[in-house]
Amino acid sequence: MINWLARVDAGDRSYVVKRYNPAYFHAELIELSVSAQYHCYTHGVPVAALIPNRQGDLITPASDASYVLFEHVEGRHLPRGGCSPTAARSLGETVGRVALALVDNWRELREPWTLRKPDEVVRRFERMLAATENGPTELDRRTAQDVRIRLAYLHDHHGLYEQVAAMPMQWIHNDILDTNVLFARDDRVSAVVDFDNTTVLPRGFDFMWALEYCVTPTSPERDHYLQGYLDLVRPSRDELASYVPLWSYSLVCTFWPLETRYLEPERFDPRWEESCWTAFLPTDWEKNLEQVASWLTRG
Repeated sequence: MINWLARVDAGDRSYVVKRYNPAYFHAELIELSVSAQYHCYTHGVPVAALIPNRQGDLITPASDASYVLFEHVEGRHLPRGGCSPTAARSLGETVGRVALALVDNWRELREPWTLRKPDEVVRRFERMLAATENGPTELDRRTAQDVRIRLAYLHDHHGLYEQVAAMPMQWIHNDILDTNVLFARDDRVSAVVDFDNTTVLPRGFDFMWALEYCVTPTSPERDHYLQGYLDLVRPSRDELASYVPLWSYSLVCTFWPLETRYLEPERFDPRWEESCWTAFLPTDWEKNLEQVASWLTRG
């Protein structure tokens, strides 16, 4: 298990305690996650309030791990594609608030480790192909097939990395998906959670990630999501157009959890087994990206 959460009820108040698994999170990463959440909280983003310990610190190191306490926020997760117009617009506003908060005088930028260089990706994908192309299982066959598609795409779009790397960078949440957003009864966002993947990338990544994994690019509610985002961020048409090549590169280069399963099996969590079958590139994904590009820049 990467990290675990436990609800703690104390009198008439409820809290959540989070334990960071030291096998995955060292002190610097924990500090980054907690600092990002706190900064967003102070800038009006709907996130859980952090509770300091008796020494006034937000992180409590112990012999086995580090712990963080924050207020429990009431809310529910909406399934992917299950946003109402109100929920979609509120989500767009929230994604915008996160982007504006993390660009506002937080900390200096550093090399965006999430933006993987194509040579590194190709080497790892070729190792995956060698591990799967003669494998006996259906998962091996599907993985090998998908890896070939990704390698061909990177070969045919060899300039895509340079295009994305030239985009303006900032700190982003980097994991705004359905399980990391809570909605209140009125369908407005009550909290964004889990800042553990905070990194440096173009802000359009958070927009596209939430579009894909919360609203879905073909949902009629996507217009409400976009409008909520536009009301806060006000990106130019050129910036909106850049979101699609950013997303296509990220989509092709990200193959979690199968990359971990085949190349780092000692780090593979059995709970991720089901997610292996949803990691493949969707059917007609390139055609869908073209449609999203047209939608983002219309009008």
